[in-house]
Amino acid sequence: MILVVFVMGKRTLTGATMKDRKFLKIAFFVSVYVMVAILLSFLLRDQNRKTVQQQPQVITYEIAQMSDVFKLLWEKSIEMRSGSDSLVAGEKDAFLITTNIRYAPVVRIDLLTGEPARYYLLARNTGEMGPRIATLVVNGNMLVAQFHSTQKISDNTTWGAAEIMAIDLQSGLLWTQPIRGTHGADLIVLTDDTVSVDGSGDNDFLFDLDSGRIIEDREKSGHNYTLALEDQIAYETLRGGFIRVVNRETNATIWTSEFIAYTFYQAVFTDELIILGSSNSGVLGLNKANGEVLWEIEDILSNFVVSESAVFFMTNDMELVAVDVQSGEVVGKITFSQQEVENDFKNQIQVAANDDTVLVYLGDGQQLMAFRYGFGERDTAVNFQPSFLFLQIPPAFRPSVFTIKEIKKP
Repeated sequence: MILVVFVMGKRTLTGATMKDRKFLKIAFFVSVYVMVAILLSFLLRDQNRKTVQQQPQVITYEIAQMSDVFKLLWEKSIEMRSGSDSLVAGEKDAFLITTNIRYAPVVRIDLLTGEPARYYLLARNTGEMGPRIATLVVNGNMLVAQFHSTQKISDNTTWGAAEIMAIDLQSGLLWTQPIRGTHGADLIVLTDDTVSVDGSGDNDFLFDLDSGRIIEDREKSGHNYTLALEDQIAYETLRGGFIRVVNRETNATIWTSEFIAYTFYQAVFTDELIILGSSNSGVLGLNKANGEVLWEIEDILSNFVVSESAVFFMTNDMELVAVDVQSGEVVGKITFSQQEVENDFKNQIQVAANDDTVLVYLGDGQQLMAFRYGFGERDTAVNFQPSFLFLQIPPAFRPSVFTIKEIKKP
């Protein structure tokens, strides 16, 4: 059509007056503009249709049944990073890693309302993309973050290796330490006294929680490493899937457990129990005094979290289950139903909890739900300092010193 208008315009211009020629020129350019606009609209409409077709449908979950010990507080839609260590709950707040790969933001949300109270950005100044935060672990007011390495790691180098950061949620950064010879950690165990790191390289580490001092730094021996150290009592894993407790002062073995599992993905210490997540997708509770297995539960879909009175996890039947921490007896559950729609989201189920609030993230539905457990009284005041943490690590060849800046909420 544009070609026809162009040819007709040329023929007409040869015998037209000056005024007619000017009009025909304007008409010609207008027709060209209209045709280009129509062509672009068709192209954009086709592209939008393809984009819509490529977007996966999102599963949404509903509460089918809920025990009386639970009460729904709020529900939010959010896209979190995949992994069972991307969501943790402190005493008053929850922290989660979002999918922003470039900046790897850690978002803090109020447990009572679900609203983002501040945005916490933990990043290292070692490149535009930077290392992603790999793991968050919390114990009361202590938050531990693990960063991936910034380069390919070989031997026992500390340059560009993974790092551990400890933060007091009331006062700010405590310390940071490189995990020599590793690009990450396979397991981090946080207790009241120590931080145990099962490095992905050839070494395992045990740090003092308050100071960051390295208590142990030793080469791996199979799956042998120290999970925790309390008053010179060491809790160790042994090759073959056992737990051993040793008095470090006398080097005497206090007890050795029966076979549990070849590997563990979680370990939580209470005053009386050791609760382990094993490689066979189960959770079990050990008597801390003698190593006796008190209870064991299989078919666990998610990670598990421990409060003062209960252990929470998701099962393969899409149930949030609360079991008594001492006996393993089921004391409450929530059953979720879902819409039967096809989607391409990977099923990512995560749980987090403090003493009376439980969070459940249903990844393929991008749903984050909070439940009150037990309906205990709770202080609603939120007192958190500083209001914004930007933790910046200099390049790896310089001393590993952090700066903390307080920045207003964007």
